[in-house]
Amino acid sequence: MNIAYIIYYMSLTAASFLSIYRFKKLDIASKIFGLSILFSFVIEIISYYVAKKYHTNEALYAIYELVAFGLTSLYFNYSVDVFKKNNIGIYIGIGGICLGLINIFFVQHISSQNSFFLLFEGVMVIGMSLFAFSRLLLNNESLHLYSYPHFWLLCILTFFWSITFLNWGLYSYFLITLKNRNWIIDLFIIIVNIITYVGFSCVFLLYPKLQHGSK
Repeated sequence: MNIAYIIYYMSLTAASFLSIYRFKKLDIASKIFGLSILFSFVIEIISYYVAKKYHTNEALYAIYELVAFGLTSLYFNYSVDVFKKNNIGIYIGIGGICLGLINIFFVQHISSQNSFFLLFEGVMVIGMSLFAFSRLLLNNESLHLYSYPHFWLLCILTFFWSITFLNWGLYSYFLITLKNRNWIIDLFIIIVNIITYVGFSCVFLLYPKLQHGSK
């Protein structure tokens, strides 16, 4: 388990470093995406310290989830033509953050797992990703999707949030079924996170080539 965590932190660090390294060559949407990864990296460092000192970091993650959703929505606002034209991503981000705050203060306590908001975030991100896919296909009939950076970012986002959505939706069932083997769920989620950040690392590493291939 400790090895899995080490690999996870290494993959997150690599993705953060590469997003900074390629920052000047990124388009606006990719820069926002890179900042969201860097934000996740900083939060992981802070959460480690908070957990050691206060024995819980749930409140920190509750706030992080709201900011992360806002950044993700902002990414879609600049990567999807319809969103950018009407600032739909910004409205979705603001609306989602407001719902998240309502959930924190009136539904689920800030010091508990913000599972309702995570389910909402999963639905929204998957929905926006699928819509973005459709816009890519409609607007770029001759586009080689495999050589387009945003195609891969969307694929990775859809992969991550589809599994995360299922995990939070069936979390209680898994706890009952696995009983004292809850570590299996945690390990599975860590592996998904590792795959996700390795994927992001590859996109940023190959970004100049992918960008050239999409023209």
